[in-house]
Amino acid sequence: MATTLAGGDSHAIASYLGDIDETAPIDEQTRHLLDAYFQIGSDAENSRLVQLRIRRLDGVLLYEATPGILDNATQLELDNAAKGMVSGSLADVTIEPLGPFGAHTLPLLRIVAPIHRVNGSDIVAVASLYYSGRSLVSSLDAVLRGVWASVLATGISVAGALYLFVLGLNRTVVRQKGQLSRNLGRSRALTREVHALHEASERLRIDSIEANEQLLARVGSDIHDGPLQLLALAILRLSQPVGDESRRDTKHAAALTGDAMRELRNISTGLVLPELAGLSVMQTVELAVSRHEGITGSSVKRDFSAEDAHADTGVQICAYRIVQEALTNAFRHAKGLEQSVLVAITGPTVKLTISNRRADPPSGGEDAPRLGLRGMQLRVEAVGGGVQVKMGSDQVVVVAQLPLSSVRVTRGQS
Repeated sequence: MATTLAGGDSHAIASYLGDIDETAPIDEQTRHLLDAYFQIGSDAENSRLVQLRIRRLDGVLLYEATPGILDNATQLELDNAAKGMVSGSLADVTIEPLGPFGAHTLPLLRIVAPIHRVNGSDIVAVASLYYSGRSLVSSLDAVLRGVWASVLATGISVAGALYLFVLGLNRTVVRQKGQLSRNLGRSRALTREVHALHEASERLRIDSIEANEQLLARVGSDIHDGPLQLLALAILRLSQPVGDESRRDTKHAAALTGDAMRELRNISTGLVLPELAGLSVMQTVELAVSRHEGITGSSVKRDFSAEDAHADTGVQICAYRIVQEALTNAFRHAKGLEQSVLVAITGPTVKLTISNRRADPPSGGEDAPRLGLRGMQLRVEAVGGGVQVKMGSDQVVVVAQLPLSSVRVTRGQS
């Protein structure tokens, strides 16, 4: 700021001084021009000029606008100005007593600047300019107020932008929170529906097992009460006494009819499931083994664990059918050689092992899937168990593992 003020004033002063004589004082015309310039500077609003002194390079005073101001520039400032440098300082300058007013101080900005020759670079004089400190302070205050106003306006704009940004973010978060809450509610509802559907499927599975057994019982009863009764009546009629030749034909027909009736009776006996209510696992397996021995006349080795337990109805039926199917296959294909049934209960699981010795060596088609084995596998999987059929060179082993409670079968649940 000092350089700016000094630059403008020193240029104007140099134009007034012209090509001055470095040894002679300034003339009256130049003094009048300097007085007019000082008057203009003292009337300025922002940087009012209070004092103007012009010295030659040897220190001789050439011009002084106001003789009442006692402050003088330091020798260092004068030497620096003679070398072309501008210096400035804010100082309390003493004012001489005037009339009833005593001496007092006035804060002024003192600037010492060189004066160059017009259209040249030589320094011909040194000017000391004194500006009102109050006007400068008010100017600085105005500048500071402008700066603070700009900072405040910028801060308010930034704060407003941040507020709008945070407000938008908050609305986005609230909206996404609501969406997440709704999605969570829908997910929970779907989970409840899945659990309900799973429970319904479990009930339907158990009901299907019971319905299947009831269907088999009805089919067995219908065979027993329908065709068997008619065949029995036919046998009675064919057994009536007739001639010798007719008697031989009649006996032959009666024998064939009796064979058919026995076959139907065997079929109906296998379809109708005995009453299993109240029986334990061991009692259920023992019933299946005893019925097999009674029907086929073969013997079965038993190996039951000491621990016994009760199972659900579906598991009871499955265990009975597995033992019945495995022993029937053993009697049909291996003539019931070395039949054995092993039952072991470990915790919530019952393990059935039915084995028999092979009567004939295995043929090339042993690995082909069979309907009875597939039905056995589906029946075991329906209650949540598993079955394996091992066909060795001299032995066939069926291993089934069943849960005691089919309700515990929760596949797909965690």
